[in-house]
Amino acid sequence: MSRNSKSLSNPNVKAVSETSSTYEPFVPAQSKVREARDVKFFPVLDNRTCNLKGSYTVEVKAQIDQDQWTIQRFKRYDLIGLMEGFGHEGWSLVSTHPFYDTKSLVVLFQKD
Repeated sequence: MSRNSKSLSNPNVKAVSETSSTYEPFVPAQSKVREARDVKFFPVLDNRTCNLKGSYTVEVKAQIDQDQWTIQRFKRYDLIGLMEGFGHEGWSLVSTHPFYDTKSLVVLFQKD
């Protein structure tokens, strides 16, 4: 695991560990997977490497014996932090639109 990460107990990523079998085809070193006796999938929270306030990344890791690989990354951005970060780079918010559910947004920015 990354030293900037910690294991999750967050219910928002519980589904990741519950559906870990869906990740098996995507694990690197397929020959090692076939020979392995113990393959584990687990989510890891990384809230330190993202430079935008209130944002974080969830990585799904696969562990085979002593080796680990990141096989998926889910990134979540806080709208206020996203606006501030883009604003510092000369971008301004044009509009937001609901996407998928009431909590997700598509965000459109414009270069000033």
